[in-house]
Amino acid sequence: MGMAELTREELEAMDREELKALLDERGVEYSPHAHTPTLVDLALGESPEAEAQAADEEVEGLVQVEAPEFYTPQVFSPWELPANTVAAQQFISQGVVVDESLVPEDDVLAAANNEIGLYGHPEDPRLTGGSIVNEPLTTEQLAAPPPREIEMPETVEEHRTWGEKLEAEAAEGEAETEEANA
Repeated sequence: MGMAELTREELEAMDREELKALLDERGVEYSPHAHTPTLVDLALGESPEAEAQAADEEVEGLVQVEAPEFYTPQVFSPWELPANTVAAQQFISQGVVVDESLVPEDDVLAAANNEIGLYGHPEDPRLTGGSIVNEPLTTEQLAAPPPREIEMPETVEEHRTWGEKLEAEAAEGEAETEEANA
């Protein structure tokens, strides 16, 4: 009796060794550790690999639908980018949308100029009215910015204790009230 004449029920009722003998007779390769249901599938001409290949073909045949974009990209003004020019250029290279037509308020612009002057690159195009998007700094310009000297206000250190400072403030307050009463 050939394998094609046997039904699934008949093959499942067979002993494991009989299934192996049938597969050997037909010349079907199988793993010696294959489970009995796998041997039955092979005897019926169904292989798990063929089923997987058919499933892959079915998936490939599906129409690719473009996923909807749920998140709209954030749009920045060049003045909202980091003060550090290298970091700002990295934001731009990663695809952040920079709209140069956005004009910040005067106080935001002044603060950005101050931040770029202190922490950015001295040749930052934003400081000269240029575009950081269209005029990025070269690697040579970014390599070694010239040293900056930040002017610190002079402070006079008074070496007084907390109690002495409170007494001095109280004395100043009394002097002001006496002048106001006079």
